[in-house]
Amino acid sequence: MNHNLYNANVTLLSVWSDFAFKVVEMMFASSIVIGQRTALMGRAIASPRSADLREITTMRSEKISASIESAHAMTWSMMKLNQQLAAAAYRQLWRGAIDVVSLASSRTPAQTVERQTRLAANAVTGSTLDTLRMSTSSAKLLGRGIDPIRSRVKANAKRLGRR
Repeated sequence: MNHNLYNANVTLLSVWSDFAFKVVEMMFASSIVIGQRTALMGRAIASPRSADLREITTMRSEKISASIESAHAMTWSMMKLNQQLAAAAYRQLWRGAIDVVSLASSRTPAQTVERQTRLAANAVTGSTLDTLRMSTSSAKLLGRGIDPIRSRVKANAKRLGRR
């Protein structure tokens, strides 16, 4: 079981680090986009050009479509996460039931101690592994939710940075 805990921790760290990198990357790209668009809006107030109005319209439609894509991706991920939660609960229920029956059928004090120790160890290790898995799944869910927004922000930063 210790090997499984190590792997789950490494995976957890990797997935959350990937999510943090995506957020930082999006923040840097956002600062470019916000700066460019703020300057554009300031110019558009004084003397609006058709290109400025197109950019403002594009900005609005991009935000809406990215939000819809993000919500869609997160909805599907939540459905998968709910299935994983149900499977984890079922797995823990049956593992615990087997261990309790085994404990109840002990014939000697030594067997009782051994089975009680196994029951406690399985409960702690199983719940720890499931908690790590759920945290990993949560980070993946957030990553899927941020991907559509991040990709648009990066594309806008690249496009507006050339102006």
